[in-house]
Amino acid sequence: MIGDGVNIRRAIAAGCGVTVLAATVMAATVWFLETGNRPAEVGKSRLARVSSPVVQREGARPHAPHVVLIMGCTVRRDQVGVYGGRADVTPRLDRLSKGGAVFEDLIAAAPWTKPASIAILTGHHAVGVSMVEPKRHRNDRVMPSEVTLASEWLGRAGWHTVGVSTNPNLHEVFGFHHGFDDYAQPGKLWRDGGVKVAGSSAVREVLTYLDERGDEGRPVYLQAMLIDAHAPYAKAGSDTSRWVDDSEPPLVGQYRAGLHRFDLAVGQLVDGLAERGLDESNTVFFVVSDHGEGLSYPKSHGKSHGRFLTPSTVQGIWMAWGMGIAGGTRIDGVASQVDVLPTLLSLAGVDGYVGPGLSHADLLRAEGGTTLRTNAYVDTWFLEVSRSAVYTRDHACQKSFGADEKGPFKAGCFDRNSDPMHLNNLGPLPLLDQLDAWRAQQEREGEVGAGAAIAPVDGSLQGQLEALGYLERPPSNGEKSPGEGKP
Repeated sequence: MIGDGVNIRRAIAAGCGVTVLAATVMAATVWFLETGNRPAEVGKSRLARVSSPVVQREGARPHAPHVVLIMGCTVRRDQVGVYGGRADVTPRLDRLSKGGAVFEDLIAAAPWTKPASIAILTGHHAVGVSMVEPKRHRNDRVMPSEVTLASEWLGRAGWHTVGVSTNPNLHEVFGFHHGFDDYAQPGKLWRDGGVKVAGSSAVREVLTYLDERGDEGRPVYLQAMLIDAHAPYAKAGSDTSRWVDDSEPPLVGQYRAGLHRFDLAVGQLVDGLAERGLDESNTVFFVVSDHGEGLSYPKSHGKSHGRFLTPSTVQGIWMAWGMGIAGGTRIDGVASQVDVLPTLLSLAGVDGYVGPGLSHADLLRAEGGTTLRTNAYVDTWFLEVSRSAVYTRDHACQKSFGADEKGPFKAGCFDRNSDPMHLNNLGPLPLLDQLDAWRAQQEREGEVGAGAAIAPVDGSLQGQLEALGYLERPPSNGEKSPGEGKP
């Protein structure tokens, strides 16, 4: 994504044409950049409420825990304090993690929100469940009915399900509201005056839903996707200068300011839940990122994500604390986002998951250890690119499967220990053969998007997606994309 108003104007004009829609989106985005990420006014919701009633609900097992899954959009691992980042950026996350467990090496299943969230919420890679878009435009695929989301797993097992997403990629039109008693998503772009909804506003909304629920005898499953750390960012100034050193790109400071707002929202949610009786004594808490961000830091990693498979975009965070989870725990070894759902279900006592994900619940109940996973796969079909990578404890190999891709992408392998930022290409390793085999198997299982319907995206949702960088078409020759793969 692009971090200043001038580039936003140019990018939208290039990607969308000089149309009424583009002009409206441009005005809304510039408004946001000039005013910052304002919280909603009291009594004026910036979210729309939808529901998908759960059928055949069973009774939850006795003493079942409440479950809270917080998904942080665009949370880059090395910028979080507990993972080596500045201590003043994410102080609340750092304190919460000390009372629980931290996965040292989570690898994102994809470097952008929709496929990464599919992996987290279903335990399957997007390519394997028909949720990638093989053509050269935005992914508007709808979740197939035979794919079960976390909300459906827990809703059918007796949990009261409440969700909120401030990222339009998890909109009801794509099927992400299934299984929720109440679900909130970004409302109309024109009414809100901007594309982003602050995490603090979303937290207030979802806590209101909990206060209104009528089945307090049931455990709660709460899912929140918060987008504070995703561009576009507020205009540089006093809010961002404190977050960047002279040796760092200005974009890093703008990003850290957004990440700090995400941290504040997490703290607000945890405190609000505790006031309502959901705390570490009876609740399982997960905080997981969907992907990171390039930030031109280093420059070879690009400015954003989407197209890139480098550590800054695919190394993620995964923290857990609460009921049944040992405190002060560090879990090393490779973990994948497809492991999140089976681990969550194991801690909740819900059986039946079958898929590529591994449960690490035993490591969370104990005092750490090493995962049994030997490798984790990353896959992206973002506009014109089709790329995959495989990460092991020692190496990372990546490859392009597109015939006419352009831009800064270096196929090959890297040493994760001696070259943690993947700057020096080792050339092809046998690991690339495993990547080829995995990709071919996933394509066979998913038939490359053949099994998913295409969502009817209206103008409001399209405006939100485009303002966040999800173009309807890739840029033509000479144009620059405002999308997630901006180099």
